Amino acid sequence: VDGHNIVPCWEASDKLEYAARTIRNKINSKLPEYLTEFPPLIKHPYDSVIKTPKNDWDNCFEHVLIDKTVDKVNWCKAGYRGALDQLEIFITERLRNYDEKRNDPAQDATSGLSPWFHFGQISVARVILEVQEYKNKYQKSVAGFMEEAIVRRELSENFCFYNENYDSMKGANSWAFETLNAH
Repeated sequence: VDGHNIVPCWEASDKLEYAARTIRNKINSKLPEYLTEFPPLIKHPYDSVIKTPKNDWDNCFEHVLIDKTVDKVNWCKAGYRGALDQLEIFITERLRNYDEKRNDPAQDATSGLSPWFHFGQISVARVILEVQEYKNKYQKSVAGFMEEAIVRRELSENFCFYNENYDSMKGANSWAFETLNAH
């Protein structure tokens, strides 16, 4: 499973940040140190000799409650290869329009990578390294994608890391309560 942060929370800031504007420069100043190409995998010099019993999947499935009325997901391919396929679609078909159309739900302009990010099948760092290759061609779109995928994402990570009540209404800011009460 790939990691989810590019810059570790405690390296980006030592306190709870309240807006993208308060954390943006802190994160961006650390990107040269943390947003780097991944080192190559090196085969371990010793082969594993551990013999493990085969899984009895039929027995496992007998003890798991599965709603079999829910159809299998067919619109995407799981795993790293599926994530790379989606990344290729984003870069070749959607990236050029990302800056102008990403917030329009009627347009197909987002990366579509959220499921792979969520399940750790590809890291944001890997995607950013690939998308950055197009910064000269699609400057505003690449900058916008980096803002969303790095700054906004890591701002939410900062919130969860530094706010002990991140998972309840106690952790919300006063403006959030005002908005809820107004609606």
